Amino acid sequence: MNRICASLALLLLSLLAFAQSNTPPTIKLSFPKQAKAGATVMGVVEVSFAEGLHGYQNPPSGEYQIPVAVSVNKQFKLVKAAYPKGIAKATGGDPTPAAVYEGTIRIPVTVKVPAKPGQSEMKISLNYQQCNASSCFPPSTVSSTVKLKVVKK
Repeated sequence: MNRICASLALLLLSLLAFAQSNTPPTIKLSFPKQAKAGATVMGVVEVSFAEGLHGYQNPPSGEYQIPVAVSVNKQFKLVKAAYPKGIAKATGGDPTPAAVYEGTIRIPVTVKVPAKPGQSEMKISLNYQQCNASSCFPPSTVSSTVKLKVVKK
């Protein structure tokens, strides 16, 4: 009975440590407050990974890697995302270094705004798979919104 309790306690502590080590990245958006209907705007998506965590570069250096990718909600259209070059780092016991993002990166983006004037909310989502030095976590998404006033042409 004591062994079962000890095993369960160890399992719960392991799960807790696993959950705490996968802190999602934060995103900060820098966009104009206003744009003409149907125009394109340029902005920046700033992504910050927690200490000891990284995401894979876009495009990834290996076909099994899930890269960081930006998307926008349906009213808007992502025209271009200029992903920065990652750093080469050996990860998860793989002797071949992978291109990864660590710390804070800035992704310049170009977005086409709706053709209809009015107040809009642009939702930027960041799809990613985070890893630490020894393992990767399941793919996930984090999002943030910015208000944009769309004015007549």
